[in-house]
Amino acid sequence: MLGTFRDYTEIDAFSEVVGKRYINEFYGQDTWKAARRLTVDYGVRFLWYTPWYSSQPAAVFAPDRYDPAKAPRLYQPAVVNGVNVALDPVTQQMLPNVYVGSFVPGTGHRYNGMVSSSDTNYPKGFRDNQGIEPEPRAGIAWDLAGDGKTAIHASAGLYHNPHVNANGMDAMARNPPAQNTPSIFYGTMDTLLSSGAQGAFSNRPSSVFGIERDAKTPESFNYSAGIQRELGWGTVLDVTYAGYQLKHAEMSTNINVVPDEARFLDIHPENRNPQNASSAKPNEFLRPYSGYQDITIRSHFGTAHYNSLQVQLNRRYTNGLQFAVAYTLAKTISLGSNGDPPSYIPNRPGDAWNVSPYESTQLHNLVVNYTWDVPNGSKLWDNWFTRGALDGWQLSGDTAVVSGDWSGASTSTTDNVDFTGGDAGTRPRISGDVLCSGGDNCDPTPGNPGSYFNISAFSRLTGRGDYGNAPRSFFRLPKIVNSNISFFKNFAVGGAKRIQFRWEMYNVFNQVNWSVLNTNAQFNPAGEQVNANFGKATQARDPRIMQAAIRFTF
Repeated sequence: MLGTFRDYTEIDAFSEVVGKRYINEFYGQDTWKAARRLTVDYGVRFLWYTPWYSSQPAAVFAPDRYDPAKAPRLYQPAVVNGVNVALDPVTQQMLPNVYVGSFVPGTGHRYNGMVSSSDTNYPKGFRDNQGIEPEPRAGIAWDLAGDGKTAIHASAGLYHNPHVNANGMDAMARNPPAQNTPSIFYGTMDTLLSSGAQGAFSNRPSSVFGIERDAKTPESFNYSAGIQRELGWGTVLDVTYAGYQLKHAEMSTNINVVPDEARFLDIHPENRNPQNASSAKPNEFLRPYSGYQDITIRSHFGTAHYNSLQVQLNRRYTNGLQFAVAYTLAKTISLGSNGDPPSYIPNRPGDAWNVSPYESTQLHNLVVNYTWDVPNGSKLWDNWFTRGALDGWQLSGDTAVVSGDWSGASTSTTDNVDFTGGDAGTRPRISGDVLCSGGDNCDPTPGNPGSYFNISAFSRLTGRGDYGNAPRSFFRLPKIVNSNISFFKNFAVGGAKRIQFRWEMYNVFNQVNWSVLNTNAQFNPAGEQVNANFGKATQARDPRIMQAAIRFTF
């Protein structure tokens, strides 16, 4: 044991969260029998709440509090007498190279832009109270013919989601100055334990977290209209249009990514690294907010809209049989990728880059479920054995045929070309139908020669400044077909006592349902797609699972 290490990191405070908030709701509602066949329900709900806050130390980054003139200096990369060193560009102080990108002590304000929970100019929880928010709602039901068999129904209402920001409190508690994380790079235990070792700690820029102060409460305007018809035999058919409009949804944005062209030295020669003339300086020197790495801000500007056709056929439990058939045709268009919260990339064209189908909405969703009391077998041969073995069985199950989730794709090159000169990212360049159509070559099974994609629809980025034209999500993953079946048998053993035998089978037909594909299109310098696994499955949903149980009731 030599006692050497690559890096040593410690925290100077324990991050603790004791979350608190207050929420109050009250409402008024009324039902108006406008006519014998027309009923109107209406009312309004009122919401008042305080943002989540912690009674323990916390902090957030506030862009309006950041002053570029107060950013601390960073030790720059330099070469002195053929040796790579860290250099203070003002005092010419030299330190070992591991200090490149570290703060120069005594310069600027290390917590430039940070707001502490002790700041009396900021509200508790770092967010303004939004006051009392009304939520009007109304619905109607109209007996079309007056015979109780056909009804038209419609509803609309405004809903708010005050349950935001709770999971952000952990990040606030880990922000400086509530918690600092000093580090030493490339040292020895002798150095670490020697007197004055504190001066060897390399105080480097860190990633921080912030929230929008005047964040509006996420709100959704939901609406539906449909017709319901009793068909007889205990069966009801319902056809409904349903949708919503969402706004002020919470979004996550990194405002401190390396901007486009920052690494293109012919455009920004000031960014050249003197220790390697063909490359740019480390990221610490290229970000717009000097003194920090990533700065993630949660703001409430997200939008989405949902539209669906919903058809349901339900038979209530009658004569030992119940079943339901439900089909939904739906699509959600949202701003920002799937996540909690969704992420938004400001360095790319707004709608073209960030708006697309929401990943978790299935276009087609058909589900059939049923419960059947199997006729007693003793009716055919009645004795104590057949009554015990063939009577009292129940069969239930469901089958789902569902479109796959929406997804996007990524791109890379074998020669590692930097097309943008920044960190905002790229996507593939696509044209035509991206999915394979027809033939065995569309099989994404690993080891087979096929691909889920039409590979010719993907191409290498054309050159500098091309970040691709693919939307965030532009194709659907393979469909899901799944059936579950359960058998139940009750044995009476005297009085109220009974034993129930259960046998349950999930994915009973052992259908292979691919859930994840390799979606990285990789190109060589000649523009050929060379990822042999592109469009092949990498993960499947659960195979057949069976379980048995015996339950004794007394």
